[in-house]
Amino acid sequence: ALALPIAAHAQTQDDPLTDTIVVTGTASGNHATVSAAATGVATPDTTALAARLPGAGDVANGPLSGRLQYRGVTGDRLLVRIDGQRFESGSPNEMDPPLHYAPLPLLDSIAVDRGVSPVRDGPGLGGGFDAHLKTIAFGDGGTLQPHADLGAGYDSSDDGWSTGGIVGVSNDRFRFGLLGSHEEGGDTRFPGGRIRDTGYERDVYGVEAGMKTGPGELDFEFRRQDTGNAGTPALPMDILFFHTNFANVRGKFDLTDRLTATLGLRYSADHKDFHYVSEETRLPYTIFTFDGSKTFDSVSGKVGLRYRITPDVNVYASYSRGTKSGGFFSGQTGNVDDLGPYKDETVNAYEAGLKSELLGHTLRANLAAFYYDYQNLQVYTVVTDGFITRQLFTNASAARIYGAEAELEATPAKGLTISMNAAWLNATYRNFVSAGTDYSGNTLPSAPRINVQTAVDYRQPVSFGALVFDVSASYRSKVFFDTANTPRLSDQGRVYVDGRFGVQFLRDKLEIGIWGKNIFGETNISDMTPIPTLGFDVISVGPPRTYGLYLRAHY
Repeated sequence: ALALPIAAHAQTQDDPLTDTIVVTGTASGNHATVSAAATGVATPDTTALAARLPGAGDVANGPLSGRLQYRGVTGDRLLVRIDGQRFESGSPNEMDPPLHYAPLPLLDSIAVDRGVSPVRDGPGLGGGFDAHLKTIAFGDGGTLQPHADLGAGYDSSDDGWSTGGIVGVSNDRFRFGLLGSHEEGGDTRFPGGRIRDTGYERDVYGVEAGMKTGPGELDFEFRRQDTGNAGTPALPMDILFFHTNFANVRGKFDLTDRLTATLGLRYSADHKDFHYVSEETRLPYTIFTFDGSKTFDSVSGKVGLRYRITPDVNVYASYSRGTKSGGFFSGQTGNVDDLGPYKDETVNAYEAGLKSELLGHTLRANLAAFYYDYQNLQVYTVVTDGFITRQLFTNASAARIYGAEAELEATPAKGLTISMNAAWLNATYRNFVSAGTDYSGNTLPSAPRINVQTAVDYRQPVSFGALVFDVSASYRSKVFFDTANTPRLSDQGRVYVDGRFGVQFLRDKLEIGIWGKNIFGETNISDMTPIPTLGFDVISVGPPRTYGLYLRAHY
């Protein structure tokens, strides 16, 4: 499993290709009761939390708009969901990426699909992320009982503050909850002052309910999200506002008490009609027109084998195939042949590994190895028409991604947990030629070769409750931010250290404490974009040293 070193967790034996980052509260199913304090509830961007996984990264668009990167894959190649509901960005440059709709004050956990995400959840070529919001769990008896999970926090990097959570009632058949959160912050600080126009404000409120009936369960959820002005100074496109409504109805029913389906197969047909006009804007003159129509059909699927050696040790292997639909080029061109259509992008993904709980569940040792083979990779390439150089989106490359991951977690004494996660990644282009330059063998952008995280968590009971302490360190090796692997557009290896100290009262129902991120103020570069026509590079940076307070209550 891959797990953030911010909290204890229990791995899922049912699906060895799904890992869960438990953030707060008591998770359902096979997950442990954990604390969210180390996350810093005031942090606005949930992507920054998921990016702490080995092999994962965060391409910052702004305070609320981080884009996930996982095992060298980013953008719509990743299948990102909120409570199982798929989301796609609806604005230029992904200014509202999917996890923008999962504010941290309402977040319970993030489940990560390694390899190609299960086809039952939607199309995707890389891994998948499913953010689960807080919910009111069913009770054990027939009497309705009240529940609450609330928090508040402060973030020094932008004088930001947040508050939110869920309150409700439940018994063994019915549950009902009201959820809400408010977050706001000013311009982000940096050593020379503040970064202008990086403030933000976001409100979420809604209702959820569930009912158990016979062999199944029926759930309903409605949320309203209002995001105010937020953005990034690196781009001339910021969020002015988003007003979004969500409704979700789910049902889960057991066919028998022993039947579970794990094999997935999907056939998809994506029909696209395309009309393109190239004309002289200063004269009523049409240079050329183009009309195209094509159905892009594909078959994708996933099959896996798992062998349980003992109840606590199992090995697994899987093969999966994913596709990304082809289409037509809609950018500027003077050549009608550039318009396409371009082909489907495909990936064949293989993974094998081991998951184990040893020494009376005091030691966890997990291993995984994977290999992704991408064909007809859809990328922007540079072409020359006469004396004009421009970009073209087409099938210009293949890519090979392979690597290995390991997780060790030990509980040598009561209240003490020591963990280490490590990932090794090789992500390179194959057969990629652009404007006469061969980029084959170059590393994919934002794909570090080595990623290591370690953590120590300790909880000491005292007469009035408990003291909680944790410290974590993460290392990310050198990364490039462009396909040419330009030294100027790269960042050296970095080490980041986080920590937290808290005090629990009232049988752990109330907790207050302090937290710090990037304690030693390491430079935090998330992206570099060259603007050659203007003679400079745009550098996106994350917060420097950041600290804050948190208060959390649940019952």
